[in-house]
Amino acid sequence: MREILFKGKREDNGEWVYGHYWTNGFDNHFIRIIRDNDGACLIDFEVIPETVGQYTGLTDKDGKKIFEGDIISVHQFLFDGSEYEDFTEGEIAYCIETCAFSLKLVRGQAIKSHMGYDSQEVSMPLLPLCEFYGLHEESYSVIGNIHDNPELLASANA
Repeated sequence: MREILFKGKREDNGEWVYGHYWTNGFDNHFIRIIRDNDGACLIDFEVIPETVGQYTGLTDKDGKKIFEGDIISVHQFLFDGSEYEDFTEGEIAYCIETCAFSLKLVRGQAIKSHMGYDSQEVSMPLLPLCEFYGLHEESYSVIGNIHDNPELLASANA
């Protein structure tokens, strides 16, 4: 069973907090940090709504949890006789159409054709993470996030 966890930047000091996300129904958004398994609440932190991201259930090669909004590098190689190996970089986003956490590519567009997409599909903006065949945590590296490192997206699209 996948752990349900969120992260968000605190309104008061900009630090990242990790826990359970909730809103009071108005304009306030919170991350609640749980102290222990009995559900005792340690504290609620008000967070900037645009920074809230859900945990994907995946970790990178260093054991770091991967969240929506993270920018990752994916080391992929195919063992189909093509000896294709490449690094792909992108932003983790949730895709409503596929109901899956996906990679919004910012570098490494060639990977799509090696994954079996035809010429019409190659322009797809999001690739579901499950499409990256045979990958495990050693294949992923969190290199930043869209809130703290927007330059990673800008330099890749330049």
